[in-house]
Amino acid sequence: MNKIATVEALKHRNFNVQDESCALCGDGEDSVSHIFSACYTASVVWNHISRWAKVQNLFFFGFKDIVEIHEHVGLSGEKKEAFKGIVRIAVWLIWKARNKARFENKEVRADVIISELKASGFLWFKSRSRFKNLSWQNWCKFVIM
Repeated sequence: MNKIATVEALKHRNFNVQDESCALCGDGEDSVSHIFSACYTASVVWNHISRWAKVQNLFFFGFKDIVEIHEHVGLSGEKKEAFKGIVRIAVWLIWKARNKARFENKEVRADVIISELKASGFLWFKSRSRFKNLSWQNWCKFVIM
C-alpha cells in the first residue's frame, strides 16, 4: 500500500512534508489506512453506502477489507456487482476529494462525495449491466432487480 502517495508513504521515501494530518478530517495521519478506513469523512460515506444498499454497517481495519467487502455483505448477482462497483467508485471519489483538499485547499463535504457516487454509479451500472431501463429513482433506492 505504500505505493499510493500519501504523506505516510512520502515520509518513507524521505520526502519532507510539513502537514502530516488528514486533509479530509484534520484528524489522524495522511495514510491509506486512515484516509479510507478511519477518517470521519470516509466513515460518513461508508455509513451512507451501507444504509443505501441495505447491508450491515461497513467497518474496515485496512484497505484490503475494502477491496473484499462485497464478498461479505450477503448480496448476490447484480446487486453484488453493483455494490462492488459502488465501493470502488467511493474509494476513487474519497481519494479525489482528499487531493482537492490537500492540493487545492477545497472544502470537502461527505454529502458531495455521496452525490457524485450515486451519479457516477448510476451511469456506470446502467451502461455495464443488463438493466438498461433502470430508473434514477430505483437506483437511489438501490432497487436493481
